[in-house]
Amino acid sequence: MVSDRSRRRKLDLFFTLFSPGPATRVLDLGGEASHQHQPNKQLLDLYPWRDRIVLVNLFYPNVKRAAEALPGLTAICGDALRLPFADKSFDVCYSNAVIEHVFNRENQRLFASEIMRVSRSWFVTTPNRWFPFEPHMRLPLVTWLPQKWQHAVGRRIGYHHLQRRYKSGGDYTDVCLLSRSWLRRLFPGSRVVRNGVPGFTPTFIVVGGEILSRGAQVDAAIARPRPWSMSTAAS
Repeated sequence: MVSDRSRRRKLDLFFTLFSPGPATRVLDLGGEASHQHQPNKQLLDLYPWRDRIVLVNLFYPNVKRAAEALPGLTAICGDALRLPFADKSFDVCYSNAVIEHVFNRENQRLFASEIMRVSRSWFVTTPNRWFPFEPHMRLPLVTWLPQKWQHAVGRRIGYHHLQRRYKSGGDYTDVCLLSRSWLRRLFPGSRVVRNGVPGFTPTFIVVGGEILSRGAQVDAAIARPRPWSMSTAAS
């Protein structure tokens, strides 16, 4: 599937860029463990040093499942807009497709601010606001509508379980997609990387913080991320 390939590319880029080791402290903001029928799709499943990674997720069932599936993991049920950590507690924050789920732009500002406060570097991914296919509702062109119209469409037309989510009319989707220019404003000084081929960018990746001081090394990693696996970490 396209989403699987995209997720794999993002993970390969993360590991190529940061080359984490047993001393690297990582915050996974809004992450979760993979389900049994779809294993090894998330950072938590692949990260070999579980005692050095902290998961923060707003939803307790996700926290509970991750803690049970991944012994040694620190999993916290908490609000990404008010993180319970001191400044620069983590070497890197990884957040995959979460920032578009915090309802509105003001919350996105808070989300970005907290990431930059508690982390020395960050790796944040999100769907492209102007990509012609909406990844949550599985509908073409809907992202080009005003947000309230997107919500109205979502309540009437959906895809599998998402149709039930929007269908009641009382539900209000939390999705607020971001453009490249808005990401640059949220994460000043960061690089906003296109995850895709030229002219076809379904996803953006924000890379920022101390990692950018590596200059040419960052450029090389972005241009050609290395395939990563558990055996890579062991070698």
